[in-house]
Amino acid sequence: MKKKILAFGVSTFALMAGAVNASADEAWRYFIGDHEKAQITVIEQGNDPIVWDQLAEPARLHLSEDGELLFAVQRSKGRVDVAETGLHVEDHGDHGDLHLEAPAWQGLFLTGARPTHFVLHGDEVAAFMDGTGSVAKVDVSAFDDAFEVNYTVTDAPHHGVAVPLHDHMLITAPNMEEPGSLPNHVQVLDKDGEQLGDLHECKGLHGEASSMHKIAFACIDGILVFDEDDLSKSAFLPYLEELGEGRSGRLDGGKTVQFFAGNFGKDKMIFIDVEGEGSFTSVQFEAPLVSGYLNPANSGEAFAHTADGKLHKIDAFSAKIVASIDATAPVDMEQPWYAPRPNFTFAGDHIALVEPLANALKLISTDELAVLEVIDVAGKPYSIVAAGGHLSDH
Repeated sequence: MKKKILAFGVSTFALMAGAVNASADEAWRYFIGDHEKAQITVIEQGNDPIVWDQLAEPARLHLSEDGELLFAVQRSKGRVDVAETGLHVEDHGDHGDLHLEAPAWQGLFLTGARPTHFVLHGDEVAAFMDGTGSVAKVDVSAFDDAFEVNYTVTDAPHHGVAVPLHDHMLITAPNMEEPGSLPNHVQVLDKDGEQLGDLHECKGLHGEASSMHKIAFACIDGILVFDEDDLSKSAFLPYLEELGEGRSGRLDGGKTVQFFAGNFGKDKMIFIDVEGEGSFTSVQFEAPLVSGYLNPANSGEAFAHTADGKLHKIDAFSAKIVASIDATAPVDMEQPWYAPRPNFTFAGDHIALVEPLANALKLISTDELAVLEVIDVAGKPYSIVAAGGHLSDH
Protein backbone atom coordinates (compact mmCIF):
# COMPACT_ATOMS: atom_id res chain seq x y z
CA MET A 1 0.00 0.00 0.00
CA LYS A 2 1.59 3.24 -1.04
CA LYS A 3 2.03 6.09 1.38
CA LYS A 4 -0.32 9.04 1.06
CA ILE A 5 0.42 12.76 0.84
CA LEU A 6 -1.95 14.53 3.20
CA ALA A 7 -3.24 18.04 2.71
CA PHE A 8 -6.48 19.60 3.90
CA GLY A 9 -9.35 18.41 6.07
CA VAL A 10 -12.40 16.84 4.52
CA SER A 11 -14.40 20.04 4.85
CA THR A 12 -12.17 21.83 2.33
CA PHE A 13 -11.94 19.31 -0.46
CA ALA A 14 -13.74 16.04 0.16
CA LEU A 15 -17.50 16.36 0.43
CA MET A 16 -17.34 19.43 -1.76
CA ALA A 17 -20.39 18.92 -3.98
CA GLY A 18 -23.04 16.47 -5.08
CA ALA A 19 -23.06 13.99 -7.91
CA VAL A 20 -25.84 15.52 -9.97
CA ASN A 21 -24.82 17.44 -13.09
CA ALA A 22 -21.17 16.69 -12.37
CA SER A 23 -18.67 18.13 -14.83
CA ALA A 24 -15.76 16.22 -16.30
CA ASP A 25 -13.31 17.56 -13.73
CA GLU A 26 -15.38 16.48 -10.71
CA ALA A 27 -15.76 13.12 -9.00
CA TRP A 28 -17.74 11.83 -6.02
CA ARG A 29 -18.06 8.47 -4.38
CA TYR A 30 -20.72 7.33 -1.96
CA PHE A 31 -19.83 4.46 0.37
CA ILE A 32 -22.94 2.77 1.72
CA GLY A 33 -23.13 0.10 4.40
CA ASP A 34 -26.10 -2.25 4.36
CA HIS A 35 -28.33 -2.72 7.40
CA GLU A 36 -28.60 -6.52 7.09
CA LYS A 37 -25.84 -7.69 4.76
CA ALA A 38 -22.14 -7.65 5.55
CA GLN A 39 -21.27 -5.48 2.59
CA ILE A 40 -20.43 -1.97 1.40
CA THR A 41 -21.65 -0.59 -1.91
CA VAL A 42 -19.56 2.04 -3.69
CA ILE A 43 -21.58 4.30 -5.98
CA GLU A 44 -20.06 6.77 -8.42
CA GLN A 45 -21.76 8.54 -11.30
CA GLY A 46 -20.96 6.96 -14.65
CA ASN A 47 -19.66 3.69 -13.18
CA ASP A 48 -21.29 0.44 -12.15
CA PRO A 49 -21.62 -0.03 -8.39
CA ILE A 50 -18.82 -1.86 -6.61
CA VAL A 51 -19.75 -4.24 -3.79
CA TRP A 52 -17.26 -5.15 -1.08
CA ASP A 53 -18.51 -8.23 0.77
CA GLN A 54 -15.46 -8.96 2.93
CA LEU A 55 -17.06 -7.67 6.14
CA ALA A 56 -17.82 -9.94 9.09
CA GLU A 57 -21.13 -8.16 9.79
CA PRO A 58 -23.00 -4.97 8.79
CA ALA A 59 -20.79 -2.01 9.63
CA ARG A 60 -20.92 1.62 10.69
CA LEU A 61 -18.81 3.66 8.28
CA HIS A 62 -16.41 6.51 9.04
CA LEU A 63 -14.25 8.64 6.76
CA SER A 64 -10.80 9.98 7.60
CA GLU A 65 -10.61 13.76 7.76
CA ASP A 66 -8.58 13.88 4.54
CA GLY A 67 -11.15 11.71 2.74
CA GLU A 68 -8.65 9.05 1.72
CA LEU A 69 -9.51 6.22 4.12
CA LEU A 70 -12.80 4.49 4.87
CA PHE A 71 -13.25 2.64 8.17
CA ALA A 72 -15.89 -0.02 8.77
CA VAL A 73 -16.63 -0.60 12.47
CA GLN A 74 -18.12 -4.01 13.26
CA ARG A 75 -18.97 -3.91 16.93
CA SER A 76 -20.25 -7.43 17.61
CA LYS A 77 -17.42 -9.08 15.69
CA GLY A 78 -14.78 -6.96 17.43
CA ARG A 79 -13.05 -5.57 14.38
CA VAL A 80 -12.53 -2.50 12.23
CA ASP A 81 -11.70 -2.87 8.55
CA VAL A 82 -10.24 -0.22 6.25
CA ALA A 83 -10.36 0.66 2.56
CA GLU A 84 -8.81 3.32 0.37
CA THR A 85 -11.44 5.61 -1.16
CA GLY A 86 -9.24 6.25 -4.20
CA LEU A 87 -9.08 9.98 -3.53
CA HIS A 88 -5.57 11.31 -3.17
CA VAL A 89 -4.59 14.89 -2.38
CA GLU A 90 -1.16 16.07 -3.47
CA ASP A 91 0.14 18.87 -1.26
CA HIS A 92 1.46 21.93 -3.11
CA GLY A 93 1.81 24.14 -0.05
CA ASP A 94 -0.74 26.81 -0.90
CA HIS A 95 -3.25 24.32 -2.29
CA GLY A 96 -3.93 20.64 -2.67
CA ASP A 97 -4.59 18.83 -5.96
CA LEU A 98 -7.19 16.08 -5.86
CA HIS A 99 -6.51 12.98 -7.93
CA LEU A 100 -8.75 10.00 -8.52
CA GLU A 101 -7.70 6.38 -8.39
CA ALA A 102 -9.66 3.16 -8.07
CA PRO A 103 -11.06 2.48 -4.59
CA ALA A 104 -9.36 -0.47 -2.92
CA TRP A 105 -10.40 -2.76 -0.10
CA GLN A 106 -7.52 -3.33 2.36
CA GLY A 107 -9.07 -5.46 5.11
CA LEU A 108 -8.36 -5.67 8.82
CA PHE A 109 -7.33 -2.46 10.59
CA LEU A 110 -7.98 -3.08 14.30
CA THR A 111 -9.44 -5.69 16.62
CA GLY A 112 -10.87 -5.36 20.10
CA ALA A 113 -13.84 -6.20 22.29
CA ARG A 114 -16.90 -4.29 21.00
CA PRO A 115 -15.38 -1.25 19.25
CA THR A 116 -18.08 1.40 19.37
CA HIS A 117 -17.20 5.08 19.43
CA PHE A 118 -14.68 5.70 16.65
CA VAL A 119 -13.30 9.24 16.83
CA LEU A 120 -11.28 10.86 14.05
CA HIS A 121 -9.37 13.98 15.07
CA GLY A 122 -6.82 15.43 12.69
CA ASP A 123 -4.52 12.64 11.53
CA GLU A 124 -5.41 10.35 14.43
CA VAL A 125 -8.17 7.87 15.16
CA ALA A 126 -9.22 6.44 18.51
CA ALA A 127 -11.39 3.35 18.71
CA PHE A 128 -12.96 2.81 22.13
CA MET A 129 -13.49 -0.86 23.01
CA ASP A 130 -16.55 -1.06 25.26
CA GLY A 131 -15.83 -4.68 26.15
CA THR A 132 -12.52 -3.89 27.85
CA GLY A 133 -12.65 -0.14 28.43
CA SER A 134 -9.54 0.22 26.30
CA VAL A 135 -8.62 2.54 23.44
CA ALA A 136 -6.64 1.79 20.30
CA LYS A 137 -5.05 4.93 18.83
CA VAL A 138 -3.48 5.14 15.37
CA ASP A 139 -1.78 7.98 13.51
CA VAL A 140 -3.14 7.51 9.98
CA SER A 141 -0.76 10.06 8.46
CA ALA A 142 1.78 7.24 8.66
CA PHE A 143 -0.65 4.72 7.17
CA ASP A 144 1.30 2.23 5.08
CA ASP A 145 1.76 -1.52 4.92
CA ALA A 146 2.48 -1.34 8.65
CA PHE A 147 1.27 1.13 11.25
CA GLU A 148 1.69 1.59 14.97
CA VAL A 149 -1.22 1.03 17.36
CA ASN A 150 -1.03 2.54 20.84
CA TYR A 151 -3.28 1.08 23.53
CA THR A 152 -4.63 2.71 26.66
CA VAL A 153 -6.65 0.81 29.25
CA THR A 154 -9.11 2.35 31.71
CA ASP A 155 -10.09 0.82 35.06
CA ALA A 156 -13.12 -1.12 33.79
CA PRO A 157 -15.21 -1.89 30.69
CA HIS A 158 -17.79 0.80 29.91
CA HIS A 159 -19.53 2.60 27.07
CA GLY A 160 -16.91 5.30 26.67
CA VAL A 161 -15.14 7.53 24.20
CA ALA A 162 -11.66 8.95 23.64
CA VAL A 163 -10.37 11.94 21.69
CA PRO A 164 -6.77 11.64 20.44
CA LEU A 165 -4.75 14.86 20.70
CA HIS A 166 -1.25 13.77 19.63
CA ASP A 167 0.69 13.89 22.93
CA HIS A 168 -2.51 13.91 24.99
CA MET A 169 -5.85 12.15 25.10
CA LEU A 170 -9.25 12.95 26.53
CA ILE A 171 -10.86 9.73 27.69
CA THR A 172 -13.82 8.74 29.82
CA ALA A 173 -13.33 7.21 33.24
CA PRO A 174 -15.70 4.35 34.18
CA ASN A 175 -18.30 4.74 36.90
CA MET A 176 -16.91 2.27 39.44
CA GLU A 177 -19.89 2.72 41.79
CA GLU A 178 -22.39 1.64 39.13
CA PRO A 179 -20.67 -0.79 36.74
CA GLY A 180 -22.25 -0.85 33.30
CA SER A 181 -23.63 2.68 33.56
CA LEU A 182 -22.55 5.65 31.47
CA PRO A 183 -19.34 7.34 32.62
CA ASN A 184 -19.44 10.39 34.88
CA HIS A 185 -15.97 11.82 34.27
CA VAL A 186 -13.38 12.70 31.63
CA GLN A 187 -9.68 12.42 32.34
CA VAL A 188 -6.73 14.00 30.54
CA LEU A 189 -3.82 11.67 29.81
CA ASP A 190 -0.30 12.52 28.68
CA LYS A 191 1.65 10.65 26.01
CA ASP A 192 2.67 8.00 28.57
CA GLY A 193 -0.93 7.38 29.63
CA GLU A 194 -0.56 9.17 32.95
CA GLN A 195 -3.47 11.24 34.24
CA LEU A 196 -2.94 14.99 34.36
CA GLY A 197 -4.80 16.89 37.06
CA ASP A 198 -8.20 15.97 38.47
CA LEU A 199 -11.12 14.21 36.84
CA HIS A 200 -13.59 16.47 35.02
CA GLU A 201 -17.22 15.74 35.90
CA CYS A 202 -19.74 14.98 33.17
CA LYS A 203 -22.61 12.91 34.55
CA GLY A 204 -24.01 10.27 32.22
CA LEU A 205 -21.63 11.21 29.42
CA HIS A 206 -22.81 10.28 25.94
CA GLY A 207 -21.92 12.29 22.85
CA GLU A 208 -18.71 14.04 21.75
CA ALA A 209 -17.69 16.46 19.02
CA SER A 210 -14.89 18.86 18.09
CA SER A 211 -15.05 22.29 16.50
CA MET A 212 -11.86 24.20 15.76
CA HIS A 213 -9.79 23.83 18.96
CA LYS A 214 -12.75 23.06 21.25
CA ILE A 215 -13.90 19.58 22.29
CA ALA A 216 -17.35 19.11 23.80
CA PHE A 217 -18.99 16.24 25.68
CA ALA A 218 -22.72 15.86 26.31
CA CYS A 219 -23.71 15.25 29.93
CA ILE A 220 -27.07 14.71 31.62
CA ASP A 221 -27.19 18.28 32.89
CA GLY A 222 -25.03 20.24 30.45
CA ILE A 223 -22.06 20.37 28.11
CA LEU A 224 -18.44 19.89 29.22
CA VAL A 225 -15.95 21.83 27.07
CA PHE A 226 -12.17 21.55 26.72
CA ASP A 227 -9.81 23.86 24.88
CA GLU A 228 -7.15 21.93 23.01
CA ASP A 229 -4.66 24.71 23.73
CA ASP A 230 -5.05 24.33 27.52
CA LEU A 231 -6.19 20.94 28.77
CA SER A 232 -5.47 21.79 32.40
CA LYS A 233 -9.02 23.04 32.83
CA SER A 234 -12.51 22.62 31.43
CA ALA A 235 -15.74 24.62 31.34
CA PHE A 236 -19.21 23.32 32.15
CA LEU A 237 -22.24 24.87 30.47
CA PRO A 238 -25.49 23.81 32.21
CA TYR A 239 -28.62 23.40 30.09
CA LEU A 240 -30.96 26.35 30.34
CA GLU A 241 -34.31 25.89 32.08
CA GLU A 242 -36.14 27.14 29.00
CA LEU A 243 -34.90 24.12 27.06
CA GLY A 244 -37.31 22.02 29.10
CA GLU A 245 -36.97 18.37 30.02
CA GLY A 246 -34.30 16.35 28.29
CA ARG A 247 -30.61 16.10 27.55
CA SER A 248 -28.29 15.85 24.59
CA GLY A 249 -26.77 12.51 23.67
CA ARG A 250 -25.39 13.31 20.20
CA LEU A 251 -23.18 16.28 19.29
CA ASP A 252 -21.82 17.68 16.05
CA GLY A 253 -19.08 20.28 15.66
CA GLY A 254 -18.84 23.09 13.10
CA LYS A 255 -16.06 22.93 10.51
CA THR A 256 -16.15 26.53 9.26
CA VAL A 257 -17.21 28.24 12.50
CA GLN A 258 -16.58 27.26 16.12
CA PHE A 259 -20.06 26.07 16.97
CA PHE A 260 -21.83 22.94 18.20
CA ALA A 261 -25.20 21.32 17.62
CA GLY A 262 -26.93 18.35 19.20
CA ASN A 263 -30.18 16.62 19.86
CA PHE A 264 -32.19 17.48 22.97
CA GLY A 265 -34.97 15.27 24.26
CA LYS A 266 -37.09 13.63 21.56
CA ASP A 267 -38.04 16.54 19.35
CA LYS A 268 -35.49 19.35 19.71
CA MET A 269 -32.16 20.35 18.26
CA ILE A 270 -29.88 22.67 20.21
CA PHE A 271 -27.14 25.01 19.03
CA ILE A 272 -24.30 25.90 21.38
CA ASP A 273 -21.82 28.75 21.45
CA VAL A 274 -19.17 27.56 23.90
CA GLU A 275 -17.23 30.80 24.27
CA GLY A 276 -17.27 32.55 27.66
CA GLU A 277 -20.27 31.52 29.72
CA GLY A 278 -21.76 29.88 26.65
CA SER A 279 -25.22 30.17 25.14
CA PHE A 280 -27.92 27.80 23.93
CA THR A 281 -30.64 28.19 21.33
CA SER A 282 -33.07 25.48 20.24
CA VAL A 283 -35.60 24.54 17.60
CA GLN A 284 -38.56 22.29 18.33
CA PHE A 285 -39.97 20.05 15.63
CA GLU A 286 -43.51 18.77 15.18
CA ALA A 287 -42.21 15.19 15.12
CA PRO A 288 -39.37 13.34 16.88
CA LEU A 289 -35.87 14.06 15.62
CA VAL A 290 -34.23 11.21 13.69
CA SER A 291 -30.89 12.92 13.00
CA GLY A 292 -29.47 16.41 12.59
CA TYR A 293 -26.10 17.89 11.65
CA LEU A 294 -24.34 21.14 10.89
CA ASN A 295 -23.38 21.62 7.25
CA PRO A 296 -19.59 21.09 7.12
CA ALA A 297 -19.31 23.52 4.18
CA ASN A 298 -21.29 26.20 6.05
CA SER A 299 -21.63 25.73 9.80
CA GLY A 300 -24.15 28.55 9.95
CA GLU A 301 -26.79 26.19 8.65
CA ALA A 302 -28.00 22.81 9.84
CA PHE A 303 -30.22 20.09 8.47
CA ALA A 304 -32.50 17.79 10.41
CA HIS A 305 -34.57 14.75 9.48
CA THR A 306 -37.68 14.13 11.56
CA ALA A 307 -39.93 11.13 12.04
CA ASP A 308 -42.71 12.57 9.88
CA GLY A 309 -40.34 12.13 6.91
CA LYS A 310 -39.47 15.80 6.57
CA LEU A 311 -36.01 17.23 5.99
CA HIS A 312 -35.54 20.69 7.47
CA LYS A 313 -33.04 23.42 6.64
CA ILE A 314 -32.22 25.50 9.72
CA ASP A 315 -30.47 28.80 10.32
CA ALA A 316 -28.16 27.54 13.05
CA PHE A 317 -27.45 30.98 14.52
CA SER A 318 -31.10 31.99 14.93
CA ALA A 319 -32.37 28.40 15.41
CA LYS A 320 -35.14 29.02 12.87
CA ILE A 321 -36.42 26.56 10.27
CA VAL A 322 -36.11 28.23 6.87
CA ALA A 323 -37.38 25.41 4.63
CA SER A 324 -38.80 21.88 4.84
CA ILE A 325 -39.59 19.14 2.33
CA ASP A 326 -41.00 15.63 2.42
CA ALA A 327 -37.87 13.54 2.01
CA THR A 328 -38.75 10.02 3.23
CA ALA A 329 -41.63 7.92 4.43
CA PRO A 330 -42.52 8.38 8.13
CA VAL A 331 -40.09 6.74 10.56
CA ASP A 332 -41.22 4.57 13.48
CA MET A 333 -39.22 5.86 16.43
CA GLU A 334 -40.67 3.21 18.75
CA GLN A 335 -38.35 0.69 17.11
CA PRO A 336 -34.88 0.09 18.66
CA TRP A 337 -32.06 2.54 17.91
CA TYR A 338 -30.52 0.05 15.48
CA ALA A 339 -33.68 -0.21 13.35
CA PRO A 340 -33.25 0.53 9.60
CA ARG A 341 -33.82 4.28 9.75
CA PRO A 342 -32.73 6.80 7.11
CA ASN A 343 -29.33 8.46 7.48
CA PHE A 344 -27.67 11.31 5.65
CA THR A 345 -24.31 12.92 5.04
CA PHE A 346 -23.09 15.95 3.14
CA ALA A 347 -21.43 16.20 -0.25
CA GLY A 348 -20.70 19.89 -0.67
CA ASP A 349 -23.87 21.59 -1.88
CA HIS A 350 -25.80 18.34 -1.74
CA ILE A 351 -27.13 16.02 0.92
CA ALA A 352 -26.83 12.29 0.32
CA LEU A 353 -29.68 10.55 2.15
CA VAL A 354 -30.21 6.80 2.27
CA GLU A 355 -33.64 5.34 2.95
CA PRO A 356 -33.22 1.64 3.83
CA LEU A 357 -36.84 0.55 3.42
CA ALA A 358 -37.06 2.27 0.03
CA ASN A 359 -33.72 0.83 -1.20
CA ALA A 360 -32.74 4.33 -2.24
CA LEU A 361 -30.01 6.96 -2.19
CA LYS A 362 -31.49 10.45 -2.58
CA LEU A 363 -29.39 13.43 -3.61
CA ILE A 364 -30.84 16.69 -2.31
CA SER A 365 -29.73 20.25 -2.99
CA THR A 366 -28.77 22.16 0.15
CA ASP A 367 -29.59 25.46 -1.55
CA GLU A 368 -33.10 24.78 -2.86
CA LEU A 369 -33.77 21.82 -0.55
CA ALA A 370 -35.05 19.81 -3.49
CA VAL A 371 -34.62 16.13 -4.35
CA LEU A 372 -32.52 16.12 -7.52
CA GLU A 373 -31.95 12.43 -8.06
CA VAL A 374 -32.99 9.07 -6.64
CA ILE A 375 -30.61 6.15 -7.12
CA ASP A 376 -31.66 2.56 -6.52
CA VAL A 377 -29.40 0.71 -4.08
CA ALA A 378 -29.69 -3.04 -3.59
CA GLY A 379 -30.45 -4.23 -0.06
CA LYS A 380 -31.13 -1.82 2.79
CA PRO A 381 -28.70 1.12 2.52
CA TYR A 382 -28.08 2.35 6.04
CA SER A 383 -24.68 3.88 6.90
CA ILE A 384 -23.26 6.39 4.44
CA VAL A 385 -20.20 8.58 3.92
CA ALA A 386 -19.23 10.55 0.82
CA ALA A 387 -15.87 11.60 -0.58
CA GLY A 388 -15.01 13.60 -3.68
CA GLY A 389 -14.38 17.01 -5.16
CA HIS A 390 -12.84 18.87 -8.08
CA LEU A 391 -10.11 16.89 -9.78
CA SER A 392 -6.80 18.51 -10.60
CA ASP A 393 -6.16 19.38 -14.25
CA HIS A 394 -2.37 19.46 -13.87
